[in-house]
Amino acid sequence: MRTCAFALFCCALGAQSAPPPDASFFKGDPKVIMVHAADKARVRAPRNSQYLARWAQVYLASGDRSRAEDAFQRALREGADDPGTHALITLAWLQNGFKKEALAAYKAMPKDSTSCAEWLARMAQRFLEADLEPEALQAMETAHRLAPGDWQACVEFGRSAVMTKRLDLAGDWFLKAVQTRPRDEEVWTQIALAYGSAPR
Repeated sequence: MRTCAFALFCCALGAQSAPPPDASFFKGDPKVIMVHAADKARVRAPRNSQYLARWAQVYLASGDRSRAEDAFQRALREGADDPGTHALITLAWLQNGFKKEALAAYKAMPKDSTSCAEWLARMAQRFLEADLEPEALQAMETAHRLAPGDWQACVEFGRSAVMTKRLDLAGDWFLKAVQTRPRDEEVWTQIALAYGSAPR
């Protein structure tokens, strides 16, 4: 056991002291580059739950689901009560096309503190873009209840609704933003820009 631990320490030390790759490396296979970059980062923060969830997203994107699931499990052990860790796991599954797994991860997320409002708003946008409108609305309504003064979150959700051609839904959330800050020129500017960037 002691020999194994020493070997792992030596591997980690070697990864930290290895010379950086040359420019040709970054012109190679994107999957190889992203896994290498995630592994280099992982040596430096092996127990950070949010980083573990983000590295798992890389492993999923590279096609290595077993390694991704291992990183997810480690993330949850380190950050079981952290809404951000759960949110990043949800987003990782979702962004790689695993809707069922994403919804299961979302269900396990703590959702009862103001600290999770920003994460819920981010997930609401991604759910909408993934055509999961009921889950998007639930997440956004919870975020708005926890942080009713966050007009930016309302605008960003409205922007996602515009981009996915849900104009009635966009109007509902732009109205909430305006009701929060009716005299703020930035609110109106962001709404204008959201409609201006809509797909034609």
